[in-house]
Amino acid sequence: MTEAHAATDRPIAILFANMKGNVGDFAILHAMLKTLATAHPGQSVDVYAHPLAAVDTVRMDAFRALAPAYDYRGVSPGRRLGGSTMMALKLGALPGGLGTVIDRLARSKANDFQPFTHYDAVYVAGGEQWNGRRLGAVMFSTLKALSDLGVPVRCYPFSVKPKIAKFYSSKNIARLFGMLRPVMVVRDASTAEFLGKSGLTANVGTDSVFALQDEVNVIAPAAGRNDERILLAATGTYEMLAAAASALIAGGHTVEALTTCEPEDRENLERLKLDFGIAYHAPVTWQDFVAELKVCKLFVTNRLHGLIFSTLALAPLFPVTNREKVRAFVTDAGIRHHAKSLTELDAKIISDAIDGRAETRAQMVAYALRSRDLRQTPLP
Repeated sequence: MTEAHAATDRPIAILFANMKGNVGDFAILHAMLKTLATAHPGQSVDVYAHPLAAVDTVRMDAFRALAPAYDYRGVSPGRRLGGSTMMALKLGALPGGLGTVIDRLARSKANDFQPFTHYDAVYVAGGEQWNGRRLGAVMFSTLKALSDLGVPVRCYPFSVKPKIAKFYSSKNIARLFGMLRPVMVVRDASTAEFLGKSGLTANVGTDSVFALQDEVNVIAPAAGRNDERILLAATGTYEMLAAAASALIAGGHTVEALTTCEPEDRENLERLKLDFGIAYHAPVTWQDFVAELKVCKLFVTNRLHGLIFSTLALAPLFPVTNREKVRAFVTDAGIRHHAKSLTELDAKIISDAIDGRAETRAQMVAYALRSRDLRQTPLP
């Protein structure tokens, strides 16, 4: 249960809000603003965008019209690693490796983060934020700079890919994630298990978007849609998407595409439209995405927030688990009807998924109910 902090006039800050055009990330920010308004009543909120992702101004403007109030302060301080540093890291030519680079970046950015000492609290937008060399360096050096200034930082529920063990030793993983203030909350059991191997204690929670159940409940179904359509909302190579679309069409189904992130998916969606005549929908808000989900016979997706939105809206879900975050979610939720790859879809698999909708719905309801008892925030 989120409890209010002691009253103060000092503002709070949200760092690394991803505004590149993914409506799932905007939903994360909406959930953060909602829960922080309860925890910090009457305090203003400053939001800083992710430094490695462009801002989709159209979707940000649409989001601001519907979300709790906040002040946009531009991009989080920080810079990407240069090409020469990246090459040296890949070749193993830098003494101390990525951990040393992070410490050096943190020292160089100390002045940039000095103004953050005036915030009452600083929160990091949850998600898959810590993976890779370049992304990890920006994220962890920011955390280190703030930690060195005595600024406590809490992160909303996040996921970690085990591949980061290629970039950091177990000791460094413990040191870097250990700078987050407790409670540290992760979105799935596999992330908790991975961090636990480095001696870290993480609470298994659920994505913060589950805090938006009340908002989802009042969203009306999209008007004028065919309720017999199968919606395909997937990311991957065009060949993978084309194989899935071809299998669905061969089964005699009406197929339409849907995207949580048009900037990432637009090229593939335009090709599907040209090659297969598949119409696609690119919602401007997360609410519009949910409205589409409420009118379909089956929703096929390998997008994590596709799964989350469909669970909240009780859309007829069929997950494809070729992405780690989706696989972790399906495991935690115990969803039996799923595919391992977009390329394995065929008439029988889709028919079984349609026939198994009642079972899948029951599993989704059970998971949604369990999520109410799991942490959706790092707040006390």
